[in-house]
Amino acid sequence: MSSTPMNFIRKNSLTDAEFLQNYEQLWEKAPHEDNWPSKQKIAEKKQEGMKRYNAKEDNLPEEEWRDVPNCGHYSVSSMGRAKYKGTIVLQDDAAQTGYLKLDADKEMPVDHSVNVYTLVAKAFLGKKEGDGYEVHHIDNNGYDNRPENLILLTKTQHNAVHCKEKLSQEALKTFLEKKIL
Repeated sequence: MSSTPMNFIRKNSLTDAEFLQNYEQLWEKAPHEDNWPSKQKIAEKKQEGMKRYNAKEDNLPEEEWRDVPNCGHYSVSSMGRAKYKGTIVLQDDAAQTGYLKLDADKEMPVDHSVNVYTLVAKAFLGKKEGDGYEVHHIDNNGYDNRPENLILLTKTQHNAVHCKEKLSQEALKTFLEKKIL
């Protein structure tokens, strides 16, 4: 997995001023209307991380586990792995959307509709339901759900990162002020 070169590692969210400073780097890494990753590219990214996501070991080196607030018996790790009632839950992207979900397992009654990145953002970034923030994958790899690859952006910020054409700083300021996008 690639490392994140931006200067907001360990930040949970960005102020508009911080977003303005980092917009160009975020925009360059993000997919846009005409360059969404192909199914083949998505499959390659998935293969890169499958050993880690679905490793059966209880703890990988330097892995930290946290309970997911208000999510029952779920916990997630700093490696982007998930547990339900203390048992590792396999992850998959059967629909090839580019994002991991908890894998269907008849013996484990987990919510298969939730994206793993949402659980990680709740546990490590303080994401709350209805807080106005969206989770963004900094390196554009939806299979890299480590906290340092995730950042909370406002809907306006997130839309600006994924818009078709890169905005000038002036236009971006206007959008952020008016909450356009």
